[in-house]
Amino acid sequence: MKSKAEYQRNWRATNPNYHAKWYAANRERVAARTKDYRARNKAALAAKFKAWRAANTETHRAVNRRCRERNRAALADDYVRWMLAQNSTLSPKDIPEPLVALQREKLKLKRLCRSLQT
Repeated sequence: MKSKAEYQRNWRATNPNYHAKWYAANRERVAARTKDYRARNKAALAAKFKAWRAANTETHRAVNRRCRERNRAALADDYVRWMLAQNSTLSPKDIPEPLVALQREKLKLKRLCRSLQT
């Protein structure tokens, strides 16, 4: 008779995408459960993240840098709002969506012009 560990290894080998399929089928339920857990344990999770960030400063900086680069390349809302609020008294959350969309188009045109000049 097979041991439990051996059975699990064999089962995982024959069903490699089981977890992805299960998650896709139960996505809403899992998201609701996760949201509820995070709401109930907000302070503990914040303290845990703060401790991790203090212990892994370089990793945290690298992750933030990659995120900023990705947002800049994709002209994400956060990046565009930050650009608009940079020389203003407004905070990024106070900037209306139509203005963000216009600024995004302006940046796309600037990038296009710059690429055509070179």
